[in-house]
Amino acid sequence: MGISSWPEEERPRERLLRRGAEALTDAELVAILLRVGMRGASAVDLARQLLEQFGSLRGMAEAPALALLEVKGLKGAKAAQLAAAMEISRRVALAPGPQRRKILSTAQAGAYLRERLRALPEEHFRVLYELECLAPGATEHSPKLARAAGERA
Repeated sequence: MGISSWPEEERPRERLLRRGAEALTDAELVAILLRVGMRGASAVDLARQLLEQFGSLRGMAEAPALALLEVKGLKGAKAAQLAAAMEISRRVALAPGPQRRKILSTAQAGAYLRERLRALPEEHFRVLYELECLAPGATEHSPKLARAAGERA
């Protein structure tokens, strides 16, 4: 049964506009991006299937765009829409704020680096005092990169 046949107060898009995005489940938010489901499954059903397959929104965000195409019911346009939304979300999270952020603990440093490095295709060596990547490369290059970081300090 398609979402258009649901009572209006239960439809994700209408609920988002009336109550705000925070009132929706992860599946309902993804369903809004998908817009339509497939034969025999609503967009919410397809969104639930996606979340189950990838484990969470984070799992979807970290998955390569091509992995989305492996989900039954997702073709190029829907997969591209989801990948674009996840990338926009990542960029918003990375956007610089009005002032430099102070990192006061290793947990904060880990969270900061995880968010910035999670979607990169190769390993990066980062130095937090400058918050920039010296060079991408594998871990076997880390002594050379550490030496370069020390020289720049």
